[in-house]
Amino acid sequence: MFVFELQSVLEHRKIMEEMALREFSDATVELNAERLTMTALVEKETLLIVQWRELAGQPAKASDFSLYTEYIRRVQQSLRDQAAVVIAAEEEVDRKRAALLASVKERKILETLKEKKRQSYESWIAERERKTMDEVAILKFKWEES
Repeated sequence: MFVFELQSVLEHRKIMEEMALREFSDATVELNAERLTMTALVEKETLLIVQWRELAGQPAKASDFSLYTEYIRRVQQSLRDQAAVVIAAEEEVDRKRAALLASVKERKILETLKEKKRQSYESWIAERERKTMDEVAILKFKWEES
């Protein structure tokens, strides 16, 4: 019966790959959430600019204009901050992807080694069976001759 001597290492690598996959998935979810936040901020900025332009066509107080202008600036600053957060999240996803690919590569190397060892074992067993069958045939032939 074939027993792979590095089976425990292979199982450990599989667990590590699953953990890397979960971390990559979590980072991807986080990135998508940050992108949604960024999209909401862009929509908010667009809406505020439209409202500010509508206000410009009507009689209004100067304080209203300055309030809108200040609020738009704050939203734009939030956009810049959120852009940095999105970039950091993208970099984190890239790091997690690289870690996942490395884990997959390590597992596949061990699985390839396991398959080669299994094939070698099966060839060895087949060779032993052939030799045994040859010996049985020789003994049978000698038995029948005598």
